[in-house]
Amino acid sequence: MTTTTTISNLPAELVEKIISRIPLTSMRSVRLTCRNWDTLFKSRSFTELHIGKIAAAAAREGESPPVIVLMEHQLYLMSVTANSGIDADPSTQPKGKLIRNDSDQQVKIHQIYDCEGLLLCTLEDDKRIVVWNPYLGQTRWIKLRFYFEYPRDGTDRYRYALGYDETDKTCRSYKILRFMDVNLAHWDHYVPYEPKDDPLWYEIYDFDSGEWTTLDVGNPHWFINFDSFGVSLKGNTYWKASPRILDDGFVKYFICFDFTRNRFGPLLPLPLMALDHEPVTLSCVREEKLAVFYQKDVRALTTKVWITQTIEAKEVSWIQFLTLDMNPDLLGLNPCLSVGSFFIDEEKKVAVVFGKDKCTERHKVYVIGESGHFREVPLQEYTDRWSLMRACCYVPSLAQIKQPRGGQREQQISLAPVLERLKISRFLSFGQQMLMTKENGRALYLNIQ
Repeated sequence: MTTTTTISNLPAELVEKIISRIPLTSMRSVRLTCRNWDTLFKSRSFTELHIGKIAAAAAREGESPPVIVLMEHQLYLMSVTANSGIDADPSTQPKGKLIRNDSDQQVKIHQIYDCEGLLLCTLEDDKRIVVWNPYLGQTRWIKLRFYFEYPRDGTDRYRYALGYDETDKTCRSYKILRFMDVNLAHWDHYVPYEPKDDPLWYEIYDFDSGEWTTLDVGNPHWFINFDSFGVSLKGNTYWKASPRILDDGFVKYFICFDFTRNRFGPLLPLPLMALDHEPVTLSCVREEKLAVFYQKDVRALTTKVWITQTIEAKEVSWIQFLTLDMNPDLLGLNPCLSVGSFFIDEEKKVAVVFGKDKCTERHKVYVIGESGHFREVPLQEYTDRWSLMRACCYVPSLAQIKQPRGGQREQQISLAPVLERLKISRFLSFGQQMLMTKENGRALYLNIQ
């Protein structure tokens, strides 16, 4: 008598080893096969085995850890082989397109913010945001209670950050910081300038309560530029920042938001002094350190990268990671690097930079090292000139995204009658001023629950 052995009859350890060979982008299909396999994917032993295989395969091929890249409003998973030899070219390997595990897949992603394997996605033409764990396939949709559309170009000028309160070491409490901060000193028609008149909107979303709460920051001494994207490190978020009342106009500070205390720290020194138009970008190094990328004015053609030696709430020290004095022959005729995000490979002593060639509007990956090493790889033949490109190293996470209590819809709290209305009136005034300076102004959009 012949017996047939199916995969469901195999020992659990063997099933784990077989399924762990499945690439990240195919997980959704496999998990939907049966409930047992979906449960298997959520186990810690399987996750550690799966992640270990991914890391080992990448190391054998000389690849970086998987990278999630936002291009053309979609998310892609890819690997980068960052060769450090002077004559060695880098290469990229697409691993697939990431798709959320829900029925609404037609949205356009405007921006992404990562926190240890979780992604916060803001959307085009949608007054919601979504937090997503690509590994577990979990999402949480969150409705915004106040929305301001910048009158000059219709863009969402809010900044976001995803972090967690780790007061209880056994359970992380995830939160979202959302804020908009307009420094009227940047606008000539606001004279004389008074910091107390700046339109400010800071709020916190708590996953446990499902509610937005207004955060009163008073009259902050700092200012975070719109083009400064936050970097998550150990549950907190860091941005490059400036004194609110402009001093010498140089970029030379950064600032931290502590999600446990719900407050900003002091301005901390960067290891550089940059002009406003010179690229200065922060990155995270193995969830242990920060790195900063700086490209001096193109006429000097100098690129530098530093990493933190120590970083505390009120103290930081830096060491230089690499310096590259480039020459025109390396860059060609168009040294037009627009830096979106980057990560460093400490072993190969290189920086892998994701950005856009402002002259050709093409997305590219640049690998920058010492001794004149500069290489680039185009990612697309053509790109929407207004679309953003962002990238972050990705490590699968077992963090559970807490859902609203009892499966109910997100709770919404009404705005307080005094403080919030005052803040809204300032945004309305600012919007009207902007509309007056534009020939064909578009309507100011306010969405208040």
